[in-house]
Amino acid sequence: APAAAAASDDERREERRRQRRLQAIEAEIARLEAELRGLEAEITSAGERGDVAAVSRLGARHASLNDELAARYDEWAAAA
Repeated sequence: APAAAAASDDERREERRRQRRLQAIEAEIARLEAELRGLEAEITSAGERGDVAAVSRLGARHASLNDELAARYDEWAAAA
């Protein structure tokens, strides 16, 4: 019985660790999504101003954040 209790404690600890990891990933996903929304507004504004350099720079950042977000989604799916 003590071995079973220890295994059960280990399982509970591992589940708490997994839940904390999921929460951290979810927070990072929310941060990235918010940053992408802000960048989209900046890109629109720069486009309206005809600021091609800003659109290009912001577009590159947007693509990079999208890649990072996709990686976080994959990480979340693996941890879930």
